[in-house]
Amino acid sequence: MGGGAYIRSMHRTYQYRLLPNKEQREALGRALAQTRYIYNSALDDRIQSYNNKKSASYLGLTYKTLTKFDQMKALTQWRKESFNGVKNDWLGAWVQHGALDRLDKAYQAFYRRVKSGGEKAGFPRFKGKRFWKSLDVPHHIGYQVVGNRVNIKGLGKLKIKMHRPLPEGHKQCGLTLTQDGKGWLVSMRVEIEAAPDKKLVMPENVVGVDMGIKRFVTTSLGEEKEKAVLGAYYDYEREYRKEERQLRLKQRAVERSKKASSTLDGCEGKNLAKRRKAVQRLHEKIARRRKDFHHKLSTILVDKCDALAFEDLRVKNMVRNTRLSKSIHDAGWSAFVNMCDYKADGAGKHCVTVDAKGTSQVCSACGAIVRKDLSERTHKCDCGVILDRDHNAAINIKKRAVDVLARYNSSDGKSGS
Repeated sequence: MGGGAYIRSMHRTYQYRLLPNKEQREALGRALAQTRYIYNSALDDRIQSYNNKKSASYLGLTYKTLTKFDQMKALTQWRKESFNGVKNDWLGAWVQHGALDRLDKAYQAFYRRVKSGGEKAGFPRFKGKRFWKSLDVPHHIGYQVVGNRVNIKGLGKLKIKMHRPLPEGHKQCGLTLTQDGKGWLVSMRVEIEAAPDKKLVMPENVVGVDMGIKRFVTTSLGEEKEKAVLGAYYDYEREYRKEERQLRLKQRAVERSKKASSTLDGCEGKNLAKRRKAVQRLHEKIARRRKDFHHKLSTILVDKCDALAFEDLRVKNMVRNTRLSKSIHDAGWSAFVNMCDYKADGAGKHCVTVDAKGTSQVCSACGAIVRKDLSERTHKCDCGVILDRDHNAAINIKKRAVDVLARYNSSDGKSGS
C-alpha cells in the first residue's frame, strides 16, 4: 500500500487483571486519594469562579470563568509544591490530568442534559472515597507497556495477567486502572486497523433475533437449527435471580452494621466495611457471569451468521413495568446488542436494529394483525399458521432487516448499517 493511502482504523478496549505487590497497592491507594483531591478542588474552583462571574455581572463588570486549560496550568504550578514533605509531582502528570479530564467531561455532559431538557440536569458532584475507584491516563505518553508490565510514574512497573495478547500493529491510546472487589483491573484503549468493508448480504443469510426473559434469544432459524447453532448457550440462567437470596442476606448484614456503627460518632466500623465489600463482590460475580454469557453467545452468533437483526428496544420505558423490571435488568439486552454490533463490525458483517412496533402482533406469514397479551405465548392466525410467539417475532424482525439491508445493497455499501 502506498505511503499516501488512507488506512481506516477502529478503537477497541482490552481489559486485564493487575497483579501489584504490597508497595504498589499502597501507591495505587495514594494515587486514588490524590486524584480525588484534584477533582474535588478543581470542582470547587469552578463553582467559585461561576459565583464570582455572577457577582461581577451584577456589578456590571466582566469576569472570565475557569476552563479545563486554565486548571491544567494551575496544576503545573501545584506539582512544584509539597505536602507533608512529599512533592506533589511524585505521581505522573498524565494521571493527574486524567482527573481534570473527568471533571471537564462531567461538565460537558451537564451542559448537554440542560440543553436537551429531556432528563435531569445532574450537576457534577464532589466525590467521596467510596465513589472514586479509578485512575485515568488519557494519553499513551503517560505510560509504557513492555511485555506483561505497564510502567506508570509513581506506581512502578505493574504486572499484568495477560490472558490474551494485544492485537498486532496496535497503537496505544490511553488506559484506565480500576479498583474492584478482587483487586485492580487495567483497561487498555488501542487503535487497530479496521475490518474490510461489509459484504452484500443475501436475504436468506439474515437472522432475526428476538430477545426475551424466559428464553434469552429466539432466532428466525427455527428451534432445531437454533439449538444446533447455539449449543449450550441456548438459554440464559438469570444470574441475579440465582444469587438473589444470598444478596438479600448480605445486604441485611450491612444494614445491621450501619445501625451498630451509628453509635460510634459517625465512624464506620471494620465489620461494616467488610460486609459492604462482600455485597460488592457478589454484585461483581453476577455481572461477570452475565458478561461471560453475553460474550460467548454474541461470538457464536457473529461467527455463524452473515447478518444479525434485533429490535430497537426502549429498555428505559420497559423497566417501568414493576413486575418485570428486575428480570429485564438482569437479562442485559442492550449490553448484548452492543457486543454483537462491535463484533460484527470487526468481522466485516452486519448488525442492524429495526422498529420493534408490532413484531409480536403481526403474522409473519400473511401480515395480518393478531392481538395477543403478554401471557399468550403461541401465535395462531386465521391463515393457519401456528408458531411460538417469539419465533413469529424473530421472523418479522428478519423481514424488516432484509428491507434495511436491501437499501444498503442498492447503494453498493456506501451507507452503513
